[in-house]
Amino acid sequence: MATTSRQFAQRVLEALVASGADFALVRDLNDSPAGPFSDVDLVVSSPPRAVVAGAMPLLLSCDLRPIMFWPYDASGSAALFVVSPDASEGAQIDMLYDPTGRDGYRVRTGALLDGARKDGALRVLGHVDRLVYLWQKRRAKRQMAAVAAVVEEATLVPEQELRAIEHRITGATSLADSAFRSAPVPGFRTRRRLADVRRLLSRLRHPVGLWVHAGRAELAAELAERLARVLVSVRVEEFPSRGSARVAWRLRRVWPEMLRPHAVVSWGDVPAGGRAPDAVVSGSTAEAARAMTGLLSDRVERCVS
Repeated sequence: MATTSRQFAQRVLEALVASGADFALVRDLNDSPAGPFSDVDLVVSSPPRAVVAGAMPLLLSCDLRPIMFWPYDASGSAALFVVSPDASEGAQIDMLYDPTGRDGYRVRTGALLDGARKDGALRVLGHVDRLVYLWQKRRAKRQMAAVAAVVEEATLVPEQELRAIEHRITGATSLADSAFRSAPVPGFRTRRRLADVRRLLSRLRHPVGLWVHAGRAELAAELAERLARVLVSVRVEEFPSRGSARVAWRLRRVWPEMLRPHAVVSWGDVPAGGRAPDAVVSGSTAEAARAMTGLLSDRVERCVS
């Protein structure tokens, strides 16, 4: 997954601010590389679905096309993938929302926002708040080298300040204990909840991934290359010409990708019967790209409404 540039990400964030969304950046956008980078992490005060629903009119009026909304955590945290009308640029906006601190990284998002500082039109997490967030995130992902780096940086913070902020955000002081008392790094158990099952069932009813169909193989390859600038996995597939093979093709080649933030771009005969593609496009690459992003934005709008 990628964001093509700071400038494009800045446009998306400015539109979110103008829509009234309340959020803070985990890291100052100016600290990101000038060229492509992974994603933009936000902490939001409202459920991401509501944030996106409220921002859709302004995003579209600013020539920004949301093409995928991916709820990835039981608490409601989600990622929004936004591209330019021709899909030549894009950004992944991750929105962390967990007011109780019981899911995901087990940080209270309201407490993180309370410590955010103003940086121009945007807010950014305070330095110590960000350390606590990274401590939780890196342990959850078992990135132990990064965990050690967080502990080392935490030793530069006054101990009592670190303990107070960490307890406010997580209800614990394990980072302070590791930084100042050489306590071992505690494990991080992922909690399995009924909400996770509900989330999976929701994905089965409302698939996350994209299926785009283009008539020509060359056009499919060009559209896939543009989508791959923002999505982690984009496959080009020939749609079977024989009706008897089409059901199996959908089950094996399309449905598994629909449960993830992936995309399949097919070419060949226009699919008829069964699950229809999210977008069927033709014409020049420019025309097809604009038609594709328009249809996918309509899909996101229906998803969040």
